[in-house]
Amino acid sequence: MTTTKFAKLSTAFTEYFGRNAIERLQSDVKTPAILIAGHQLTGKSTMAKRLATIYNGGQFYSVGSMFRELASSLNMSVAKQSRLLLDLQLHEQGKWDGSYDIKQNPLYGRRVDIELDYRTCQIVQGIDKQQPRNMYSVIEGRQPALIGNFIQNIYDRENLLKIYVKCNVRDKSIRFLEREVGKECAAIAEQQLPLDLDLDDMAAVVGHLSSLPLPNIDKVVEQFIENQHRDQDDRNRYMELYGLDYEASQFYDFIVDTSNETAANNLRKVTDFIDSLDRDNTVPTSLKNIKPLLGSPRL
Repeated sequence: MTTTKFAKLSTAFTEYFGRNAIERLQSDVKTPAILIAGHQLTGKSTMAKRLATIYNGGQFYSVGSMFRELASSLNMSVAKQSRLLLDLQLHEQGKWDGSYDIKQNPLYGRRVDIELDYRTCQIVQGIDKQQPRNMYSVIEGRQPALIGNFIQNIYDRENLLKIYVKCNVRDKSIRFLEREVGKECAAIAEQQLPLDLDLDDMAAVVGHLSSLPLPNIDKVVEQFIENQHRDQDDRNRYMELYGLDYEASQFYDFIVDTSNETAANNLRKVTDFIDSLDRDNTVPTSLKNIKPLLGSPRL
Protein backbone atom coordinates (compact mmCIF):
# COMPACT_ATOMS: atom_id res chain seq x y z
CA MET A 1 0.00 0.00 0.00
CA THR A 2 1.41 3.38 -0.99
CA THR A 3 1.89 5.87 1.84
CA THR A 4 0.65 9.46 1.63
CA LYS A 5 4.16 10.63 0.69
CA PHE A 6 3.98 8.80 -2.66
CA ALA A 7 0.24 9.09 -3.23
CA LYS A 8 0.53 11.63 -6.07
CA LEU A 9 3.15 9.52 -7.84
CA SER A 10 0.98 6.40 -7.54
CA THR A 11 -2.09 8.30 -8.77
CA ALA A 12 -0.16 9.70 -11.75
CA PHE A 13 0.83 6.17 -12.81
CA THR A 14 -2.67 4.72 -12.49
CA GLU A 15 -4.31 7.64 -14.31
CA TYR A 16 -1.83 7.51 -17.19
CA PHE A 17 -1.16 3.76 -17.52
CA GLY A 18 -4.37 2.27 -16.15
CA ARG A 19 -5.77 1.08 -12.83
CA ASN A 20 -3.43 -1.95 -12.62
CA ALA A 21 -0.26 0.07 -13.39
CA ILE A 22 1.15 -0.45 -9.88
CA GLU A 23 0.39 -4.17 -9.87
CA ARG A 24 2.26 -4.54 -13.17
CA LEU A 25 5.42 -3.33 -11.45
CA GLN A 26 5.52 -6.34 -9.15
CA SER A 27 8.57 -8.53 -9.70
CA ASP A 28 10.47 -11.37 -8.09
CA VAL A 29 13.83 -9.91 -9.18
CA LYS A 30 16.25 -9.70 -6.26
CA THR A 31 19.38 -8.50 -8.06
CA PRO A 32 20.85 -5.22 -6.77
CA ALA A 33 20.28 -1.82 -8.32
CA ILE A 34 22.49 1.19 -7.58
CA LEU A 35 20.44 4.35 -8.04
CA ILE A 36 22.46 7.53 -8.53
CA ALA A 37 20.82 10.96 -8.46
CA GLY A 38 22.05 14.53 -8.63
CA HIS A 39 22.21 17.60 -10.81
CA GLN A 40 24.17 18.02 -14.01
CA LEU A 41 27.95 18.43 -13.89
CA THR A 42 28.33 16.75 -10.50
CA GLY A 43 30.13 13.73 -11.97
CA LYS A 44 27.23 11.35 -11.41
CA SER A 45 27.29 9.93 -14.96
CA THR A 46 31.02 9.20 -14.81
CA MET A 47 30.56 7.54 -11.44
CA ALA A 48 27.56 5.49 -12.59
CA LYS A 49 29.29 4.20 -15.74
CA ARG A 50 32.32 3.12 -13.70
CA LEU A 51 30.16 1.45 -11.06
CA ALA A 52 28.46 -0.54 -13.83
CA THR A 53 31.81 -2.09 -14.80
CA ILE A 54 33.67 -2.28 -11.51
CA TYR A 55 31.74 -5.30 -10.22
CA ASN A 56 30.65 -8.40 -12.12
CA GLY A 57 27.81 -8.19 -14.65
CA GLY A 58 26.55 -4.64 -14.34
CA GLN A 59 24.35 -2.67 -16.75
CA PHE A 60 24.31 1.14 -17.02
CA TYR A 61 21.16 3.19 -17.65
CA SER A 62 20.77 6.95 -18.01
CA VAL A 63 17.38 8.58 -17.53
CA GLY A 64 18.93 11.75 -18.91
CA SER A 65 19.74 9.94 -22.17
CA MET A 66 16.09 8.96 -22.53
CA PHE A 67 15.12 12.60 -21.96
CA ARG A 68 17.69 13.83 -24.49
CA GLU A 69 16.56 11.31 -27.09
CA LEU A 70 13.05 12.71 -26.91
CA ALA A 71 14.28 16.30 -27.22
CA SER A 72 16.38 15.36 -30.23
CA SER A 73 13.43 13.66 -31.91
CA LEU A 74 11.48 16.92 -31.49
CA ASN A 75 14.42 19.00 -32.77
CA MET A 76 14.72 21.09 -29.60
CA SER A 77 17.22 21.61 -26.79
CA VAL A 78 16.82 19.73 -23.53
CA ALA A 79 16.47 23.06 -21.70
CA LYS A 80 13.57 24.08 -23.96
CA GLN A 81 11.93 20.68 -23.47
CA SER A 82 12.14 21.14 -19.68
CA ARG A 83 10.50 24.57 -19.91
CA LEU A 84 7.71 23.25 -22.18
CA LEU A 85 7.00 20.45 -19.72
CA LEU A 86 6.75 22.94 -16.87
CA ASP A 87 4.34 25.04 -18.99
CA LEU A 88 2.08 22.00 -19.41
CA GLN A 89 2.08 21.34 -15.67
CA LEU A 90 1.20 24.94 -14.88
CA HIS A 91 -1.64 24.79 -17.42
CA GLU A 92 -2.99 21.59 -15.90
CA GLN A 93 -2.93 23.16 -12.43
CA GLY A 94 -4.64 26.36 -13.55
CA LYS A 95 -1.51 28.45 -13.05
CA TRP A 96 -0.76 29.05 -16.74
CA ASP A 97 -0.24 32.71 -17.74
CA GLY A 98 -1.63 32.21 -21.26
CA SER A 99 1.46 33.62 -22.96
CA TYR A 100 0.80 31.31 -25.94
CA ASP A 101 -1.79 28.77 -27.08
CA ILE A 102 -0.93 25.76 -24.93
CA LYS A 103 -2.17 23.39 -27.65
CA GLN A 104 0.74 24.61 -29.77
CA ASN A 105 3.15 23.20 -27.20
CA PRO A 106 4.92 20.32 -29.04
CA LEU A 107 4.51 18.13 -25.95
CA TYR A 108 0.80 18.80 -25.50
CA GLY A 109 -0.98 15.53 -24.66
CA ARG A 110 2.23 13.81 -23.55
CA ARG A 111 3.21 13.08 -19.94
CA VAL A 112 6.93 12.68 -20.54
CA ASP A 113 7.98 12.70 -16.88
CA ILE A 114 5.44 10.02 -16.00
CA GLU A 115 6.51 7.89 -18.97
CA LEU A 116 10.20 8.09 -18.00
CA ASP A 117 9.46 7.49 -14.33
CA TYR A 118 7.39 4.40 -15.06
CA ARG A 119 10.09 3.00 -17.30
CA THR A 120 12.62 3.69 -14.54
CA CYS A 121 10.41 1.63 -12.19
CA GLN A 122 10.45 -1.19 -14.74
CA ILE A 123 14.25 -1.10 -14.98
CA VAL A 124 14.62 -1.06 -11.19
CA GLN A 125 12.30 -4.06 -11.00
CA GLY A 126 14.05 -5.89 -13.86
CA ILE A 127 10.96 -6.01 -16.08
CA ASP A 128 11.81 -3.47 -18.77
CA LYS A 129 11.33 -5.12 -22.17
CA GLN A 130 14.65 -3.78 -23.51
CA GLN A 131 16.60 -4.80 -20.42
CA PRO A 132 19.37 -7.42 -20.77
CA ARG A 133 19.84 -9.91 -17.97
CA ASN A 134 22.69 -8.78 -15.73
CA MET A 135 23.81 -9.32 -12.17
CA TYR A 136 22.99 -5.73 -11.23
CA SER A 137 21.90 -2.36 -12.65
CA VAL A 138 23.22 1.16 -12.22
CA ILE A 139 20.68 3.87 -13.04
CA GLU A 140 21.56 7.57 -13.03
CA GLY A 141 19.41 10.64 -13.45
CA ARG A 142 17.47 13.15 -11.37
CA GLN A 143 14.92 10.80 -9.86
CA PRO A 144 16.13 7.14 -9.72
CA ALA A 145 16.58 7.14 -5.95
CA LEU A 146 13.17 8.70 -5.44
CA ILE A 147 11.72 5.96 -7.66
CA GLY A 148 13.63 3.39 -5.60
CA ASN A 149 12.00 4.70 -2.43
CA PHE A 150 8.60 4.39 -4.10
CA ILE A 151 9.32 0.76 -5.09
CA GLN A 152 10.51 -0.06 -1.58
CA ASN A 153 7.40 1.56 -0.15
CA ILE A 154 4.99 -0.61 -2.12
CA TYR A 155 6.94 -3.88 -2.40
CA ASP A 156 9.49 -3.89 0.46
CA ARG A 157 12.12 -4.29 -2.23
CA GLU A 158 15.65 -5.13 -1.03
CA ASN A 159 19.09 -4.42 -2.48
CA LEU A 160 18.47 -0.88 -3.72
CA LEU A 161 21.39 1.41 -2.90
CA LYS A 162 20.41 5.08 -3.25
CA ILE A 163 23.21 7.62 -3.73
CA TYR A 164 23.07 11.41 -4.13
CA VAL A 165 25.98 13.16 -5.87
CA LYS A 166 26.58 16.88 -5.35
CA CYS A 167 29.30 19.47 -5.93
CA ASN A 168 29.74 23.23 -5.71
CA VAL A 169 28.93 25.71 -8.48
CA ARG A 170 32.59 26.56 -9.09
CA ASP A 171 33.39 22.94 -9.95
CA LYS A 172 30.27 22.68 -12.09
CA SER A 173 31.38 25.68 -14.15
CA ILE A 174 34.83 24.14 -14.72
CA ARG A 175 33.31 20.82 -15.78
CA PHE A 176 30.94 22.67 -18.10
CA LEU A 177 33.91 24.40 -19.77
CA GLU A 178 35.71 21.09 -20.21
CA ARG A 179 32.64 19.47 -21.74
CA GLU A 180 31.61 22.34 -24.01
CA VAL A 181 34.90 24.08 -24.84
CA GLY A 182 37.84 21.84 -23.97
CA LYS A 183 40.32 20.79 -21.31
CA GLU A 184 42.66 23.74 -21.89
CA CYS A 185 39.92 26.26 -21.12
CA ALA A 186 38.86 24.25 -18.08
CA ALA A 187 42.45 24.28 -16.84
CA ILE A 188 42.57 28.10 -17.14
CA ALA A 189 39.34 28.34 -15.15
CA GLU A 190 40.72 25.97 -12.52
CA GLN A 191 43.74 28.24 -12.07
CA GLN A 192 41.95 31.59 -12.12
CA LEU A 193 38.58 31.02 -10.44
CA PRO A 194 39.28 31.88 -6.77
CA LEU A 195 38.75 29.31 -4.07
CA ASP A 196 38.00 31.90 -1.39
CA LEU A 197 34.64 33.05 -2.82
CA ASP A 198 31.30 31.52 -1.91
CA LEU A 199 31.65 28.41 -4.07
CA ASP A 200 27.88 27.87 -4.21
CA ASP A 201 27.02 31.50 -5.00
CA MET A 202 25.90 31.37 -8.63
CA ALA A 203 26.20 35.13 -9.16
CA ALA A 204 29.71 35.27 -7.69
CA VAL A 205 30.98 32.31 -9.72
CA VAL A 206 29.41 33.61 -12.94
CA GLY A 207 30.92 37.05 -12.31
CA HIS A 208 34.42 35.60 -12.13
CA LEU A 209 33.73 33.19 -15.00
CA SER A 210 32.73 36.09 -17.26
CA SER A 211 36.10 37.78 -16.74
CA LEU A 212 38.20 34.80 -17.84
CA PRO A 213 40.38 35.38 -20.94
CA LEU A 214 38.60 32.74 -23.01
CA PRO A 215 37.07 32.91 -26.52
CA ASN A 216 33.30 33.54 -26.65
CA ILE A 217 33.19 33.58 -22.85
CA ASP A 218 29.94 35.60 -22.79
CA LYS A 219 28.15 32.94 -24.84
CA VAL A 220 29.67 30.14 -22.77
CA VAL A 221 28.50 31.82 -19.55
CA GLU A 222 25.00 32.23 -21.00
CA GLN A 223 24.91 28.52 -21.84
CA PHE A 224 26.14 27.61 -18.36
CA ILE A 225 23.40 29.70 -16.74
CA GLU A 226 20.80 28.01 -18.96
CA ASN A 227 22.24 24.64 -17.95
CA GLN A 228 21.84 25.48 -14.27
CA HIS A 229 18.32 26.85 -14.77
CA ARG A 230 17.37 23.52 -16.28
CA ASP A 231 18.26 21.81 -13.01
CA GLN A 232 15.93 24.12 -11.11
CA ASP A 233 13.20 23.74 -13.77
CA ASP A 234 13.38 19.96 -13.41
CA ARG A 235 13.27 20.14 -9.62
CA ASN A 236 10.27 22.51 -9.69
CA ARG A 237 8.49 20.28 -12.18
CA TYR A 238 8.86 17.22 -9.95
CA MET A 239 7.67 19.07 -6.89
CA GLU A 240 4.65 20.35 -8.82
CA LEU A 241 3.88 16.94 -10.30
CA TYR A 242 4.41 14.63 -7.30
CA GLY A 243 4.92 16.87 -4.27
CA LEU A 244 8.38 15.29 -3.87
CA ASP A 245 11.80 16.94 -3.75
CA TYR A 246 14.50 14.62 -5.05
CA GLU A 247 17.16 16.75 -3.31
CA ALA A 248 15.78 15.75 0.12
CA SER A 249 18.41 13.74 2.02
CA GLN A 250 15.78 11.35 3.41
CA PHE A 251 15.66 9.57 0.04
CA TYR A 252 19.35 8.55 0.11
CA ASP A 253 21.57 5.99 1.80
CA PHE A 254 24.79 7.82 0.96
CA ILE A 255 25.68 11.36 -0.18
CA VAL A 256 28.90 12.05 -2.11
CA ASP A 257 30.37 15.54 -2.48
CA THR A 258 32.56 15.45 -5.60
CA SER A 259 33.87 19.02 -5.23
CA ASN A 260 37.61 19.38 -5.81
CA GLU A 261 38.09 15.62 -6.06
CA THR A 262 39.18 13.24 -8.80
CA ALA A 263 36.71 10.80 -10.35
CA ALA A 264 38.79 7.92 -8.97
CA ASN A 265 38.60 9.23 -5.41
CA ASN A 266 34.87 9.85 -5.69
CA LEU A 267 34.34 6.30 -6.95
CA ARG A 268 36.37 4.95 -4.06
CA LYS A 269 34.12 6.77 -1.59
CA VAL A 270 31.19 4.73 -2.91
CA THR A 271 32.99 1.38 -3.00
CA ASP A 272 34.30 2.00 0.53
CA PHE A 273 30.72 2.67 1.65
CA ILE A 274 29.54 -0.56 0.00
CA ASP A 275 32.38 -2.43 1.72
CA SER A 276 31.24 -1.02 5.07
CA LEU A 277 27.65 -2.23 4.76
CA ASP A 278 28.24 -5.67 6.26
CA ARG A 279 30.13 -4.15 9.23
CA ASP A 280 27.69 -1.38 10.13
CA ASN A 281 24.97 -2.47 12.54
CA THR A 282 22.90 0.63 11.71
CA VAL A 283 22.50 -0.34 8.04
CA PRO A 284 18.91 -1.24 7.06
CA THR A 285 18.30 -4.94 6.49
CA SER A 286 17.34 -4.17 2.89
CA LEU A 287 20.99 -3.26 2.14
CA LYS A 288 22.75 -6.08 3.98
CA ASN A 289 22.99 -8.43 0.97
CA ILE A 290 24.24 -5.98 -1.64
CA LYS A 291 27.99 -6.45 -1.17
CA PRO A 292 28.13 -10.27 -1.59
CA LEU A 293 25.80 -10.06 -4.60
CA LEU A 294 28.01 -7.48 -6.32
CA GLY A 295 31.30 -9.25 -5.67
CA SER A 296 34.71 -7.62 -5.23
CA PRO A 297 35.45 -4.35 -7.06
CA ARG A 298 38.21 -4.30 -9.69
CA LEU A 299 39.86 -1.01 -8.67
